[in-house]
Amino acid sequence: MFLLAAGQGVLFTDMTTRIGALQTVPAVLLGTALWRLHGELRLPPSAGALIGALALAWIVAASAWRLSDLAIWPAFGPLVLGLAAAAASKRLSRAARGFAALGRLAIAMQLVYLPVDIVYFRAAHLLLGEPRGWVAWLALLGVFPVILLAAAAAHRFVQRPLAAWADRRLGPGAPLLQPD
Repeated sequence: MFLLAAGQGVLFTDMTTRIGALQTVPAVLLGTALWRLHGELRLPPSAGALIGALALAWIVAASAWRLSDLAIWPAFGPLVLGLAAAAASKRLSRAARGFAALGRLAIAMQLVYLPVDIVYFRAAHLLLGEPRGWVAWLALLGVFPVILLAAAAAHRFVQRPLAAWADRRLGPGAPLLQPD
């Protein structure tokens, strides 16, 4: 997708507003593949922590070196896989609950982030004009909690009831719809 868009003169960072819905499909497929891989490998928590730390180090370094998105974004897969394996550690049980809660919100977040992002920044532009300086940074930082709250609401009021309905109609364990 990145190379096709670049060939058409579309920057990857502009893809959110132009074809954001299309990036949900590979993201969900990658998440599902990582979930299956984690289930098959059963990595020890120490290996997961190492994989996660190496992936995070690469993401930070590659970003600082301003490498292509093609060199940065694939490292998020091993980061997620490493965090999932590390979360099984007894020492990380409190942190693991937090990651598990964020994981339950992941599907809802994939569904709401684009419309929330668009509405948020259009509202910010109407209220603030063209944000500059620290106001622009504050507006940028503010979108993340708003998306998280919208995802939590979508999870609570849409995803969980849908999962419960699917369990009743299709039997327990309907794919990707596990309720809390």
